[in-house]
Amino acid sequence: MFNFNLVDIDAELRRGGELLQKFSLVLAVEYNKYLMGMSVPNHTIPCTCSCHNVFNVFCEKCLINHFDIRLYSYTAVFELVDNFLCQADQEKPKAAVVMMMGAAKEILFHKQLSQVTNTDLNLMSSTPKLAVPFFMHRIANSLQKMLVLSDFPPCLFDKLKRFYQTLPFPSFCFAFTNSLNVLSWDDPFLTSILRGQNITGQRQKKGRKEVLWEEIVVIQARVERMEAREEYRELVRYLRVVKCSDTLKLQALQDKVPFYICKYGDFHHALQAFHVNSSLSCCTACRLSPIQYSIYLKILKTETVPPGSDLSEEGNWVCVKGDSSVKIHVMMRSLLRILFVNKALYKDVQCWSKLIEIQCNSFTLGKNGKLLSEVIQAPSAEFVESTAGLAAIILEDLKKGIVGLPKVFLSVDCKAAMLILVTIAFVQMWHTKLPTMYMVLQLLLAYGRNVWALKLLLDKLRVEEENLRHFCILLGKNLYMYKGMLLEGFKCHDAGYVCDFVNIFLSDTHPCVQANSMQMVQILVEAWQELKGNECVWEQTLHSFLQNKVIPAIDRQNAKHLPELRNKINMIALKKV
Repeated sequence: MFNFNLVDIDAELRRGGELLQKFSLVLAVEYNKYLMGMSVPNHTIPCTCSCHNVFNVFCEKCLINHFDIRLYSYTAVFELVDNFLCQADQEKPKAAVVMMMGAAKEILFHKQLSQVTNTDLNLMSSTPKLAVPFFMHRIANSLQKMLVLSDFPPCLFDKLKRFYQTLPFPSFCFAFTNSLNVLSWDDPFLTSILRGQNITGQRQKKGRKEVLWEEIVVIQARVERMEAREEYRELVRYLRVVKCSDTLKLQALQDKVPFYICKYGDFHHALQAFHVNSSLSCCTACRLSPIQYSIYLKILKTETVPPGSDLSEEGNWVCVKGDSSVKIHVMMRSLLRILFVNKALYKDVQCWSKLIEIQCNSFTLGKNGKLLSEVIQAPSAEFVESTAGLAAIILEDLKKGIVGLPKVFLSVDCKAAMLILVTIAFVQMWHTKLPTMYMVLQLLLAYGRNVWALKLLLDKLRVEEENLRHFCILLGKNLYMYKGMLLEGFKCHDAGYVCDFVNIFLSDTHPCVQANSMQMVQILVEAWQELKGNECVWEQTLHSFLQNKVIPAIDRQNAKHLPELRNKINMIALKKV
């Protein structure tokens, strides 16, 4: 059947042939039963003839309603073929490919007969016209995967394709005629693309332009194989040029191109890959989810990647040595542009928190997989104000696709300048009056020890009174619902940070901001035993802060609920004595 030579046949092919022969014999019996059909009384047409109803005799008019009819059910054949294909899926590739191609040849000869049983009328298994295309789709997909994933010898590869081309496709299966036109891995056209010699995916063949066009199943199989072999450069070249009729599934594969580029350490080009537009859709940046964005932040900040080929935070990340490190201003500029083109990310406070967090942390990962904290030296007030003014102009340019930056963002103070840029970008987002957000506490804690930037945030929010009030109300709700988050943030630092953090709100002149400070103090007092631990420095520093800063503020406000807080602070002071 397959025109194999004796040297081609090994144990796998022999087993596949034996199973196919047994299947063919059983299939022939079931198919003959289908052709014979079964005779049943015709009760489908009610008889209204008076001869029959009154005199109980059959006349020529009603005789046709009382003949037995012959019906044909393909269900038994369908179940037999389905079980055989399931068995083929469990076999080794060479045996499976013989079984599937042999089964395809058998079922393509099956004929469509006139009538089916009423119970089978709406089922896939009812007739060959419905069942055979269903099986051929399944067989073609399996064969395409095996030709890509299995290392068939070239001679066997060619004979299988030639055999498939000789199959007798009926009119209702004509769509599967060219399903096995799969390029082998050593095809000159495909090889030139994978090696980077052909970056367009086009060639001239017999005077006509030809593009690399493959079925989505073939593309998915090629991606699977190159991922397993860690051939990420070849995979990027392939995905950038291949074409397919199923554009959505191909797009999902192409969206991982920046990740593949990071896997071989070219982080600069990975940033550019987010903003590459195709003729069919917008750029990859438009489709990133908040989780994916957070993972990319970690990858680009630390120049490390997760193990395997999945964009996930799981596992032990490994360092990738690329050609050169990405400059901080280039990275932040690109990451902000992603937020500007992706509205789902732009509205997500968690994405802004992660962006601020990576800017406020070092380039290395700790043993727990988290970024190490970094303190950016507080710049002068003049520097902060002038850079904040420039930041507003730069952000407008970034939204328009203009990516140039002034010299101040390339100087020795570029880390501080970039933190200011991100802070102003968040303030602009908040002032656009987007739908209500539910979490801002995480954003504030992301600044870490850089409380000067946190003060800048509050100052810029003050520009619009309504927006500042909304921010403070939301923060108050967060403090009430997520006390544990605030305490965990405090535990990561020393008592000096706690005092500075609370004092930013305590020393503010706006009543809403001051109200949040008192809520923070209330949480501190209630968790006093948990926070002070065994370190005297913590206890002494917080005591001094509460006595010298908080109690005078309570006395100035003289609110009804604050005397109770003052009494709790005094009780803590007495316990200390």
